[in-house]
Amino acid sequence: MTSPTHDKASWLADAAPDELRRIVVALYRAHRLVSAITDLDVLLERILEESKQVAQAEACSLLLYDPDSEELYFQVALGESGDLQTLKREIRLKVGQGIAGAAAAARECVNVIDVGQDSRFYDFADQRSNFRTRNLLAVPLIDRDELVGVLEVVNKVGGAHFTGVDLHVMEMFSALTASALANARLIEKNLRAERLAALGQAVAGMSHHTKNILAGMTGSVDLIDQGLSQGNQEFLHQSWPVFKRCTERISNFVEDMLAYSKPRVPMRRPCDLNSVIQDACETFQGLLVVKKVGLTVDTSRLNRRPSLDERAIYRCVLNLLTNAADAVPREGGRIRISAYSASGNVVWLEVADNGSGVPEAIRESVFDPFFSTRPGGPGMGLPTCFSIISQHDGYIEADSEPGVGSIFTIYLPASAEIKPAAAQTVSFSDHIGNGTILVMDDEEILRETIGMMLQTLGYSVVCHENAESAVRYFLDETLAGRKLAAVLLDLTIPGGPGGREVIREIRNVCQKTPVFVVSGYADDPVMANPQQFGFNASLCKPFKRVDLEKTLAAHIGAPPAAESV
Repeated sequence: MTSPTHDKASWLADAAPDELRRIVVALYRAHRLVSAITDLDVLLERILEESKQVAQAEACSLLLYDPDSEELYFQVALGESGDLQTLKREIRLKVGQGIAGAAAAARECVNVIDVGQDSRFYDFADQRSNFRTRNLLAVPLIDRDELVGVLEVVNKVGGAHFTGVDLHVMEMFSALTASALANARLIEKNLRAERLAALGQAVAGMSHHTKNILAGMTGSVDLIDQGLSQGNQEFLHQSWPVFKRCTERISNFVEDMLAYSKPRVPMRRPCDLNSVIQDACETFQGLLVVKKVGLTVDTSRLNRRPSLDERAIYRCVLNLLTNAADAVPREGGRIRISAYSASGNVVWLEVADNGSGVPEAIRESVFDPFFSTRPGGPGMGLPTCFSIISQHDGYIEADSEPGVGSIFTIYLPASAEIKPAAAQTVSFSDHIGNGTILVMDDEEILRETIGMMLQTLGYSVVCHENAESAVRYFLDETLAGRKLAAVLLDLTIPGGPGGREVIREIRNVCQKTPVFVVSGYADDPVMANPQQFGFNASLCKPFKRVDLEKTLAAHIGAPPAAESV
């Protein structure tokens, strides 16, 4: 049996008070959907939840209209209606096919009291979902004379069938929800376009910045090759510093991208912020030679030990120094970095410069990704700082006056007072090793580079590209009584076991050999707490020879690593 829709509201005169109340509630619910939800997936789920309550149905489903194929397909199903994935994968209805298709073709509600007596009923959905449909009400969703889909409510609660009042209530409900669906789709389309535009801008900015760095590297390599072939030491002395600066720039850029793109939990440890600042300033010295910038460091009032991720804060300080260097004039530029402890277990860090300053109109944009006041600048340094400091439960703010300069101030929570550092018992710079070190890494260029670093420190090197051959070599050497000086394991090997698995094999037969985990995934738990996994220490890619040297000097001959977990 089919009940046609009516344009007039005369049916309201026959509605009981309880049903009038239900009508008001239905309109209120529909209004909430239209006004509050713009996420399409959330909206679809909510539409079905509200439809079940409005129509007092056991189940409901929403079929969306595909104008290209002129078909209806299941998008959401709610209730005891079976496997949604099966419905979505296997059932598509042509307009006019089934009761939903009939409602779509006629663009009017179809109320079927007994589906067993209606030849239009398409029972394939019941067969695939093990659900029994007794009666249903199919309501077309129309917005601005365009078909959006069909909403079906199935089996009236209590064993009855859907009434004329149910039909009219769902008709009003569907009109509002069709508009909500159309609006959500439009918003999603616009957001997708905005994301693509932003992605295009980001890729263009990254490509331009990277090409500039690669141009410097390529030119330097050509000059170095020429200097080597001609024995021209002047070419070598002029080109090598440029090449080093280019490698630092591209390394910093990649580190910034990784730090900003993936939210991470900082690997916090109480540390000496003064040492972090000094290390960042030391790295920064190469740029100062080029630009003749005066750098002043004051940490005399720093007597608290903040709990922070040293590598992340080092990156933050280095970015602030680089940002300041870009802003100051080539002659007479001044940068001041200071850190001090304040009351309430707080540490403040300031980086000030006498650059051109930032106009107030764009000051709030300096922490936006890819925004830069410098032509060709990558625009990732300050956003990375903002991300890192936020992850440390602190904040960063900018104060600037055009023509005078800028001050960037960082707040960090602190803990205990700084204690004097214990005297170093190992001279890292004079470390001379002996013996053989096993290196496992899937990248040939890294095996060669790490191998050459180790050879300059006095070690023999054996490299393997996968876990199977590395473990076999280690076991053979151990059984033969030839002790290795150390082992370096890449944490992740694509398509096979990595350092996490290999360390278990090693610790099953040997607890004393120093083993170090190497990875670019700084936020991995193994990198944060290597001892808990059987390693002696971790090295985060990219690392320098001096980093490798310090790690080996601190652990070769040191106490054995903790038990493997």
